[in-house]
Amino acid sequence: MKLEKKDIAQAVAGCKDKAIKNLSELVSFSSVLGKERPAQEYIAGLYDETGFDTKLLPVEIDKIRALPGFSPTDWDYNNRPNVVAVHRVKNPAG
Repeated sequence: MKLEKKDIAQAVAGCKDKAIKNLSELVSFSSVLGKERPAQEYIAGLYDETGFDTKLLPVEIDKIRALPGFSPTDWDYNNRPNVVAVHRVKNPAG
């Protein structure tokens, strides 16, 4: 099935209200440095609702310290996980 530009535009327009609602809720969290977790959990919940395989993974400084591009920080990563979501296709076909 080939999608036309108008079909894609229509699908995006159909998600506009939900996207605005989700963004409004996300920015309502006080997700300043050290207090990001509630916003991270909110995003994880959105991914879960969409059917993604979602995990909150801790940042393990000792495992990434020697990697190229590592940049030391002045803050602690405890209770500040990364949100990782994977979309597992039910019927891969291309």
